[in-house]
Amino acid sequence: ADLDSVKDNWNSHYIRRSRHDTIPGRPNELYYLPENSGFQDHKCDVSEEQLRDMGIYCELPDDDNTFEQYFGYVMESQNLVPPSTWREALFLYNNLMHFADPEL
Repeated sequence: ADLDSVKDNWNSHYIRRSRHDTIPGRPNELYYLPENSGFQDHKCDVSEEQLRDMGIYCELPDDDNTFEQYFGYVMESQNLVPPSTWREALFLYNNLMHFADPEL
């Protein structure tokens, strides 16, 4: 629900032209109707079979969870609990990043 409200908020206003690396428009419209903003739609359909075939190139071995193991250890040793809201998740993320690199 929190992600839906963020999406709705972003799509409720227009991103204006800027000299920075931003593209003007509403995010949903830019994604679903790029032609309306002078862009090309480069999306292409991918079949379930193609997804399965490519899946073998994307899977990581089970023992390659170094970050997950490290942050699990930090959470346990610091008595941190899994978040239940996006604010708690952001707070936890910032704490974990601080433990990983105190200069952040």
